[in-house]
Order: sequence, then C-alpha cells, then structure tokens
Amino acid sequence: MEQRHCEEEFKHIQNPKCMTFNELESIGMGLFGHSWKAQLAESLNVDRRNITNWEKQGVAKWVYAELKAIIQMRKAQLLAAEQLYDLI
Repeated sequence: MEQRHCEEEFKHIQNPKCMTFNELESIGMGLFGHSWKAQLAESLNVDRRNITNWEKQGVAKWVYAELKAIIQMRKAQLLAAEQLYDLI
C-alpha cells in the first residue's frame, strides 16, 4: 500500500488531509484525461515536474484543498458545455 506523506508545515492543522500519488493520479485522470499532469500543473500554477516529483516525495499537502476548487470549476465548465450542446 502506498504511504501517505504529510508535510511538517501542516501538522498544526486539525485533521490534515493527505493523499497518495495514486489518488492524485486518479483524480487528475478524471479531471483532465491522459494529459492530466500538464493540465493539473497549469491549474495549480506549478511546473509539471513538481507533479512527477510528488510520486516519490509525496503529494504536497496544499494540493488537497486546491483540488476541490479545480473540481468545482471543471463541473461548471462541463455543465456549460452540456447546456450549449442542448441549444444546438
């Protein structure tokens, strides 16, 4: 089983959320498909290599909170696309 990594700087947060790289990969694939690393890096405003490094170093703790906003944004984009489709 993949080990969860929590960064020291976030230990003061009550019940901090950590995620494995496999969890991040599954969410990233769901959000963006096969080019998930590049698109997630752009959404997080980080270099794509950071995401690759998280596989060995553990996912940066701050990513968990940012993913919720990205998921909400993608849901809104998909809803808008569906509404446009229905108008055609």
